[in-house]
Amino acid sequence: MVANVEEDGGLAGDSMIELGLRDDYPPDMYVFHDREIAPSADIRFIAAARNYLPRLLEELRRLRGHS
Repeated sequence: MVANVEEDGGLAGDSMIELGLRDDYPPDMYVFHDREIAPSADIRFIAAARNYLPRLLEELRRLRGHS
């Protein structure tokens, strides 16, 4: 997942998260708060959490297995 935030570089559209599920044309995820595009910090957090959470959970499982 990649956070594409409008204020970071003129995407000519709304800020969104690129899911990258298909090679030909990856779908995008738009996040809204009260019918407005979510703040850029929220968009960055969601993309980062989705990228790092599987590794964090794997590490927790590994550590629990050694305790």
